[in-house]
Amino acid sequence: MMKNVILSACFLFIGSIAYAQNILEVRDVSRPDDVYPNANEEAAVVIRCDQSIQLAFTSSIDKSAKPFRSELEGTDSLYYIAFPTGNNYRGRLLTIYPRGYYTVDIPLRLKPQQLLTFHIGEPELLPVDTVCYQIHHDIGVDEIRNGNYSEARDQFVIARECNDCNKEENEQHISLVDSIVFYRKKGEEAFKQLDYVAAGDYYSKVLALNAYDTYAKNQRSLCAQKFSEECASLFSSAEYFYRAKDYQNAKTLYEKVIAKGCSNMGIAVERLNATNYMIEVKKTHPHVFTYEYSKDTPIGLSYGTYNYHKVGGFFQFDLNPSVFDVVRSDRKFRDEKFPEMNVSLGMTVKIVSPIWIHFGPGFTAKKYYGEFQEKRRADYKAAISPVMGITAKYGYVALRFTYQYRWSLKKDMKDFIGRDRISAGIGIAF
Repeated sequence: MMKNVILSACFLFIGSIAYAQNILEVRDVSRPDDVYPNANEEAAVVIRCDQSIQLAFTSSIDKSAKPFRSELEGTDSLYYIAFPTGNNYRGRLLTIYPRGYYTVDIPLRLKPQQLLTFHIGEPELLPVDTVCYQIHHDIGVDEIRNGNYSEARDQFVIARECNDCNKEENEQHISLVDSIVFYRKKGEEAFKQLDYVAAGDYYSKVLALNAYDTYAKNQRSLCAQKFSEECASLFSSAEYFYRAKDYQNAKTLYEKVIAKGCSNMGIAVERLNATNYMIEVKKTHPHVFTYEYSKDTPIGLSYGTYNYHKVGGFFQFDLNPSVFDVVRSDRKFRDEKFPEMNVSLGMTVKIVSPIWIHFGPGFTAKKYYGEFQEKRRADYKAAISPVMGITAKYGYVALRFTYQYRWSLKKDMKDFIGRDRISAGIGIAF
């Protein structure tokens, strides 16, 4: 008999332990239009529970979570608890102690005059929830507008557990929050690396997803300001080196201005072209100035540009000392030396370093003194004199050889003018 009593007691004890380990489910049954009117910027929480279950409350932040009112509604007890609101209370956790059950934790993010209602009970006894999702959805959307993305994501994660959850819409909101957080993080990283263009692009992507994000808006404006200042500094430094003829440093800075797409990149492109030309000039000495000599015109000068990558030009001028006698009117008939002058110009083209060719039209004038067709005459004879030649240039030294063909404008004076001439020149390249 005693054995049966002991066994019965054990079964009762085990049953009581099993009952004590039951878990209650929390269901948010708040309505969007619920309001807790007060003048103290407070919010209120209503806890609904079967009257057979006794409840006690504590808060992780507040000194007390004692209900200011309790009442019966049918078979349920309703507990009204008021809480202060504000940023200092964003981490509040309301803990409920139901006798005979595990404790229940409810995270709360309350706003002034907000009223939230929670129904706790055994899952099979709770009514079907029809407003849970909408509540958390609205709070989450509001948190996105306020830029509180962690809080917003928490609301959408909680909404997953609501019976009326719109899963597709809810997952889209979670994805939206994750994208915004990702772009903000990338923007911060780019800003720290002083890449203001990339940072501004990332903040623009944040604003495309949430136009209310004031932080992203301010950061994008700051990026534009920093980028403008950086461009101005680069261009100013480039101009300084350009004026100082430090073309290599100027080139580096102009290239940065162009690569960044600064507003003054058009001017930078022009300056860069000029800088590259001056760098090439220093390396290749394209300008050539030579003294030219030929048999009948021992006084000659030539100047030209002999570029490595594009066509250049030249000008050549030759004469003999008798020209100066003409100026002084100090000439006599039957003199053996006749005043002569040649002018030519044209293009220069690189063949293979260090050889260039030059070619172009020319003109020859030679004054005749003597008797012609039984008349005593003194006048100028002219010829078209195209030229062609080669130039060898190495370092600062240049050599030129030019062949000139002469086509007399008067056939009977072709022997006087001559058929052709060869000139040689030596000079400097710079």
